[in-house]
Amino acid sequence: MRKNYGQIGLGVLMVVSGTIGVSISVATQGISMTKMYTEDSNIFNLLTSILYVCLLLGWIPQNTKNRKIVHLLRYISTACLALTIVVVLLVLAPMMGGLQGYKMMFLEGSMLYNHFFSPILAIVSFIFF
Repeated sequence: MRKNYGQIGLGVLMVVSGTIGVSISVATQGISMTKMYTEDSNIFNLLTSILYVCLLLGWIPQNTKNRKIVHLLRYISTACLALTIVVVLLVLAPMMGGLQGYKMMFLEGSMLYNHFFSPILAIVSFIFF
């Protein structure tokens, strides 16, 4: 199977973004971070992204069964992150005070990665690759 470097690059970006976001969340909130759906969906997406990159690099046998399992897990994690970005965009940010709410919910701390980068990367990767 020919390697698509765009897929691999985007997969690696998803792993990096997920790792940074989850690491910041662990550092600031500890284990209590798992109470929030956003954090859980980002952890799930990070694990799924690691499997995806491993599959693309050939570290996991690329048979039909493995590809289907990874594809299904990517679909589920992308749907979870899509829900995250929609809820933040339409509910949480407006509740936090308009423009300031959007700034806070999308650009501060772990939220830059968990509410913005990881969902966008996951959606783009799943749709185009």
